[in-house]
Amino acid sequence: MHPPRPILLATLAAMALTPPLLAQSAEKPLGEILESIEEASEAPAAPPRATPVPIDGIGTTALPPSQIQQSFDPVADDGEFEAEPEAVVPELTEAERLALWEAAERARLDALDRARAERAETARLAREAALARHERQLAERDAAIARAQADYQAALERTRLQAERDHALWEARVRACRSGDRDQCARPGEY
Repeated sequence: MHPPRPILLATLAAMALTPPLLAQSAEKPLGEILESIEEASEAPAAPPRATPVPIDGIGTTALPPSQIQQSFDPVADDGEFEAEPEAVVPELTEAERLALWEAAERARLDALDRARAERAETARLAREAALARHERQLAERDAAIARAQADYQAALERTRLQAERDHALWEARVRACRSGDRDQCARPGEY
């Protein structure tokens, strides 16, 4: 905890001295002022307010009592409606109570089984859809790889054929050059 600052101390001291200074006036003698202070301190204090109890960081506030004078009874007291006589429920035997409990428990367990079966079926369908989507993606990927491989092989074949044609032309020029046709001979910077 930090020590109080001097300004805070001065403010608190001034606040403590303010009521007596305001109560003193030139017309009243000091004795009357002291009596009024004593009377104020003897006056009954206001009843203590309920302190809010924090619950998980949330405080509660005490509210004043309600001033509503209306009855919330759905059946009015003016006698317009007559209350129905209460139905007499016959006592059940232990065997009847046990049979009712077993029927309710069986219905509850059947509902739980149906819900579990529905969740399992939903999960199975989701797995099958995911598997089908994965297999479709694999097939598309394999097809793309096959197309790329075919394009690559076609490009290799075109390059091989072009190289063979270029080599055949080169050999023809070399033979022509050696036989004396100087126009077919290679010039500097040509190759």
